[in-house]
Amino acid sequence: MPTILDDDTQAKIFLRQLTETIAWCLQHANANEPEKSLRTIISRQHPLESRGTQVFGIAAERERQLWKLGLISLEPVTDLRDGRLLAFDPDGILSDGAASLESRGFFDSDNVPPCDTWVDYIYEEAYGHRIATAPWSQWVPFESYLVAWVPPQLLELADAGISVIPEQCVVWLDELDLSFTQALRRRKLLI
Repeated sequence: MPTILDDDTQAKIFLRQLTETIAWCLQHANANEPEKSLRTIISRQHPLESRGTQVFGIAAERERQLWKLGLISLEPVTDLRDGRLLAFDPDGILSDGAASLESRGFFDSDNVPPCDTWVDYIYEEAYGHRIATAPWSQWVPFESYLVAWVPPQLLELADAGISVIPEQCVVWLDELDLSFTQALRRRKLLI
């Protein structure tokens, strides 16, 4: 089954959004203020719109802000600039706040990474790796998920937050084996 990255047009869109996310976050990330430094972009989308539309709204506003800064012709990234991609599955959250505490606010109380880090929202057919389904739910892990880029100076905090999420709704993207991650590996963006 083809994925978003098997289509050249979609791949260019993803790479542009990743490039812009990295450019923005490298300028704004502050390890001393993990709770606030990457929550600067306000989406103009309605909160009841689809998750994909919400992520697109954040990407569009980030692009607009980069243009205002004169960063209009960024070269597409060919690596993750010492950062790392994570996957957040909003359908699997328990909202216990532990990740927020451990990450000093990098994750919010619902385990959501800061909106400035959002790259894309992926709808996956879940043919690949599956994390064990929790017995209390019908949740199919990572059927759809947010992809976010974590800057190098916040990797340790993000990892601390991920380590205390019992439902595993946030994982490092390179630890998943899904059609999307396979496409990223073919493009040498994941190991």
